[in-house]
Amino acid sequence: MTEKEFLKRFENVKEVLLEEFELAKPDDVDYLISQIDLMARRIVGYLYLIEGDFLEHKNLFHLGKNPLKHVATADKIQKGKWVFSRSDGWVRVHRISSDGILAGERSYTNDGKEYNIDNYPALFTYDIFEGTSPPEADWTKVPRGTGVAVANHKDDPRVIRQFYSYSPDSEFKFTCFHETSNNHTESWKLCRLAPGVHLKDEWIKER
Repeated sequence: MTEKEFLKRFENVKEVLLEEFELAKPDDVDYLISQIDLMARRIVGYLYLIEGDFLEHKNLFHLGKNPLKHVATADKIQKGKWVFSRSDGWVRVHRISSDGILAGERSYTNDGKEYNIDNYPALFTYDIFEGTSPPEADWTKVPRGTGVAVANHKDDPRVIRQFYSYSPDSEFKFTCFHETSNNHTESWKLCRLAPGVHLKDEWIKER
């Protein structure tokens, strides 16, 4: 991105936020201030990310981590997984090919840049600014019959089952159909979506 393009994008975002601020109800003001603060942190962060001056300005990045250690290159990510875009936040990887990476609505090079001529990365495996986690499933929204991988201990091998229901107050929170019969169920402590099953937007847990 050229300096002119950068400044134009900044002005557009600033105008939108100022308009919202003027129309905001009292209860919304704190939220808008937090958004403006986040935008400012990211804008300054972009500039130092471009310059590569991390040691002197580590406070701009989460826990002072060097973002270059978390670049989402094609060999580090998988289709369907979440990556952190410098511009858009957490986005899902839709395609990885010799032509590059499609994540969210943008295309990136296989070394995590937005354009081949860029000197700095735009895609990361980690939220370099706030340290937030990728979107997670709200199991109350996951449909019955969805493929899942379950276990009772984190070191146990996962087994594939079909999801039945979720009981947040139980030690064995995840009930699934039995391996051999849809007339019987069994409960498990740990559960995640099965390989090849992607988290749909309507299943995402609200932050």
